[in-house]
Amino acid sequence: MIRLVAIASLMALAAPEARSETPPPILALKGLDPVALAAGQETPGLESLEATFGRFKYRFATADNRKSFLAKPEAHAIQFGGACGKMGPFSGTGSAERYLIHDKRIYIFASDFCRDAFKKAPESYIERPNAAPAGTEEEKREGDKRVARALDGFGGAVAVDGLKTMSRVESITYRQGGKETVGSGRAAWVFPDSVRVEEDYGTAYGHVVKGNAGFEVYGKLSWPLEPALRDDAWRRALREPLVMLRNRGAKGFVAYARGEDRVEVSLDGATCLWTLDPGTGRIVKAEYKSRRATVGDTSVVYSDFKTVKGLVLPHSRTVSFNGKAIVVPETRLEKLDVNPDVKPELFLQPK
Repeated sequence: MIRLVAIASLMALAAPEARSETPPPILALKGLDPVALAAGQETPGLESLEATFGRFKYRFATADNRKSFLAKPEAHAIQFGGACGKMGPFSGTGSAERYLIHDKRIYIFASDFCRDAFKKAPESYIERPNAAPAGTEEEKREGDKRVARALDGFGGAVAVDGLKTMSRVESITYRQGGKETVGSGRAAWVFPDSVRVEEDYGTAYGHVVKGNAGFEVYGKLSWPLEPALRDDAWRRALREPLVMLRNRGAKGFVAYARGEDRVEVSLDGATCLWTLDPGTGRIVKAEYKSRRATVGDTSVVYSDFKTVKGLVLPHSRTVSFNGKAIVVPETRLEKLDVNPDVKPELFLQPK
């Protein structure tokens, strides 16, 4: 689930109350050497041999192990930035006491249940970049035409390319076991390549992507995103049709026609199949492979189109995963704005 910013804390997007702080790095794996651990050996590392990556400080038993780690930290570090291996990136934090090695990589978990579920089918919980589509030259030519139609559906290429910023505010309600939990959220974009998304149920949490960097936020704390998490967050952002269209000129963007009134688009590991309304060109459905409880097929149906400052935008969306409608949580759009003022510091991690 994409993290959105809460209404209660959303005003922070317009006027932050306080600067966040970067906490000191956390000692990873209770000091065990991650390179040795991935090889099946629980070997304590030395305080004199350390390296920091993302939120964590790692210790090593030998200088060679430290060298191996620094050569490819994303392979040797705890995966998902320390989030629970079952729940995935940007979820609850895992515990060093509950680790599991899969494909020579280290995952940690929030509970024994999470670890046991992951162990049974690990690949079901690991989302990888979507494969880029391929097709004939004719499908590519027609795909480009359908992208142009999709632009018309939003109000035209001039209107889309004139999009500098955008914000969305939603209420989020969970109803389970007779209890109701109400939160709220917001996403703010600075085009073409920056997004801040948060949720709030008493404490705001979320993440920021800006170009090739980013950071995660929890309350007043923040820390840099590891490259794999930055890429994951950017793929989530690109699944918003407007974000993909706004980046259609980027290196690697491709589009191929698929049957009638459909086009498959892809950029930076995010591949989506759009269904266009034959009359207006509006994108009325987007389908893509993504992770919720597990990796599966997501479908988003867009409706209730309204014009906002020259752009025709959907004000309602219905999400299904593996063919089942997502009814928890219940989300309701509160406000959708085009080209609002967005403070630059919201996209800068405090030093």
